[in-house]
Amino acid sequence: MLRRRETCQFMKAQPLKTHPTPPGAAPCPPAAAVAGGRVPALTLYGCATTTSEPSLAAAAVSAPAEDAWLPGRAILRAHRDGAVYGSKAGGDWQRLDLGARLSEGAKVKCDDTATGDFFLGANGPVIRLTPGSVVGFERMRFQTNQLGEVVETVIKLETGRLLGAVKTLQPQSKYEIILPASVCAIRGGGQFDVSASGRVTVVEGTVTVTCGAGCTFSVVAAPRANEKGAEALRRAMTR
Repeated sequence: MLRRRETCQFMKAQPLKTHPTPPGAAPCPPAAAVAGGRVPALTLYGCATTTSEPSLAAAAVSAPAEDAWLPGRAILRAHRDGAVYGSKAGGDWQRLDLGARLSEGAKVKCDDTATGDFFLGANGPVIRLTPGSVVGFERMRFQTNQLGEVVETVIKLETGRLLGAVKTLQPQSKYEIILPASVCAIRGGGQFDVSASGRVTVVEGTVTVTCGAGCTFSVVAAPRANEKGAEALRRAMTR
């Protein structure tokens, strides 16, 4: 039976079906280098993949004040089957109940049958972890300025798969998923699906991917030609 306290706006905490590659969403040209061994452990799906340049507009914005950060929280809002465990600041693993709150520095793992949905508030709003996933909340903080909230969210995906929905981000904000061989930076908000193996699928928005060799790609959501595949992915994520 599904145990839940509250339904997230993005995901309804039902079992997540493994989806095939969206129809027509073949790896983009630069990602084809993966097959040739030049960029290992990286598979990108989306509209286009191009080398990216730093945003001058973002660089011109002053950095947030270090003494103004407020701590963020990850709250277990729903899970199905199995068990979800948490470890605070390097402590022992403990089984998490619904409503459990984790702060920066904590780690989470799902057993081989569990799916867990976490509400991150200003730092999200939501992520879903699939069975066998292990993540660490490296940074989870926010502050408010005259334009709204500035966030720093850094999640380390050690194993498994993570799906997320990110609200519109200010240029000063940071939202990154660290994979074993690359780093995914969400730009401006959106929806994404990443695996520790290096597979990155963008449903909405833009994700900048930097591999260990220093190669950088900008992956945007699937085009109109891939609309059916993208819609199928959305249904899988919201079921």
